[in-house]
Amino acid sequence: MATAVKRRPARGRSSPAPPSRRVTVREAKAHFSEMVRAAAAGTEIIVTSHGEPRVRLVPVQPQGRPFKVNRRLLAVPPVRPVTRPAEELIREDRDARD
Repeated sequence: MATAVKRRPARGRSSPAPPSRRVTVREAKAHFSEMVRAAAAGTEIIVTSHGEPRVRLVPVQPQGRPFKVNRRLLAVPPVRPVTRPAEELIREDRDARD
């Protein structure tokens, strides 16, 4: 049915590349459930059309825990009353850089 593709190990990688299979569109249509199971198990499935690779079927990477928002940090900080105009503050800041 499908042929295994030999892959050279990538430089700098400690673990070998996942096994890979090439199948035609016709084979993929006829054995789609099998292809999904194989991909979920870690096999990369490359679907070809007219001998050219068109699609790669790979397993979905597991998602980590969603980011937990600390609502306390999102609370609006208290606003200090304005004591000097913004123009004066900017000039003071610019003068301090010189």
